[in-house]
Amino acid sequence: ETRRISMGHPYTSKYVLFDEAQLDIPTAASLEELESGLYDLISDEIAPYDDLDDCSIEIDWIASERLDADWTTSFSKVLSECTGLPDFLIDGYNASGSTAEIKDWLSTSLETGASYRQGQDDIHKTTLWSLERSRVPGFATDSFYCDSQEEEPCDARPEDFGSGKRIVVEMRVYWAL
Repeated sequence: ETRRISMGHPYTSKYVLFDEAQLDIPTAASLEELESGLYDLISDEIAPYDDLDDCSIEIDWIASERLDADWTTSFSKVLSECTGLPDFLIDGYNASGSTAEIKDWLSTSLETGASYRQGQDDIHKTTLWSLERSRVPGFATDSFYCDSQEEEPCDARPEDFGSGKRIVVEMRVYWAL
């Protein structure tokens, strides 16, 4: 069952990172309870914005770090799409949470022109720049997921609650005509 918060056109697809700590749900909540809690959180967060009254959000899929056996695969897929990083760097980040190796690799790849030759120059520059201001590679922490028509992934957590209960969502934000 798909729940929607109003409906309109056109839309922007986005990846958004949340944490269970943001949701008003039981500790051992099911995936359905997570989804319901996410819709409640999103409704509460967009309510104060008068200019977003005609904005609506539909969740396409959810990956829960606590509930999904394939969390690492899902999260890695999102990181790959958002950063253009090779698997070995994403695997290293997933294992350690450290971005130092990613920063070094991106700097070298950009300086030597390897990123350009691979057609990844723009995404690698954006990822390197994002590492200076974000907690997760490729995810902006200073943009609000429903207040921009940009497709930039967003870390919507008010703080880094650590690993264990992160939720990554692919959503569509519909805009008023």
